[in-house]
Amino acid sequence: MQWMMRALVCAVLVVVLVKCARGVAGRVVALFPSPSPLTTFLNDESLCGVVPAQLVRDAFSFRPTDYEYSHSSYSGRPGQDDFDCRIRGMGGSGDLMLSVFHISYRPGGYVDIHGRQSFDDLDEEGYDPLVLNDVEGRGYIWSTDSTGTGVITDIQFVWLYPDSHVLQFQLFVEKPNQGYGEDAVEGMRALAAVVVPSVPPIAAGPDQRYTRVPAAT
Repeated sequence: MQWMMRALVCAVLVVVLVKCARGVAGRVVALFPSPSPLTTFLNDESLCGVVPAQLVRDAFSFRPTDYEYSHSSYSGRPGQDDFDCRIRGMGGSGDLMLSVFHISYRPGGYVDIHGRQSFDDLDEEGYDPLVLNDVEGRGYIWSTDSTGTGVITDIQFVWLYPDSHVLQFQLFVEKPNQGYGEDAVEGMRALAAVVVPSVPPIAAGPDQRYTRVPAAT
């Protein structure tokens, strides 16, 4: 009889120990979850057909993860072309920052800065002129420190072409506590010298339906 009681006690102890071990294992898994997949960067040489990937890497330490774009030329309205592009990725030479480039090209002489307004209204804003050699038109460039901490969270340039199309190009970070240094403004000037003359002929060419790279799954 005693040996049966000892066997029963041992069996109960084994069950308790197994349950405890499973509970501890569960807590260990909860404290140390499986690592998330690594970010995958694109190797495309050209982004949206107009932005050299090497240039944005050199200027902003930016590596793209995805982009989307489209452009149209309307046969019924000659010279009324448009172009849109959005590029997402990680930038910054230190801690990587979620960053986004946005490009908009529209006819009509208007910009979208704190609401839709005439390009000529910018003449009174005190922005730095954007001067591009051998490119017709005129433009402005400026940066924003939205946190007051001395880091740039937004850089924009705009360009008015002789035919009243306007190109608006913006780089911004998704987290307001991060940003770029002053050298990023010079990087944006270098980017403007390439993008401003490149967009109009592409927008006037064959239409490009909305395209995302990599394609959505």
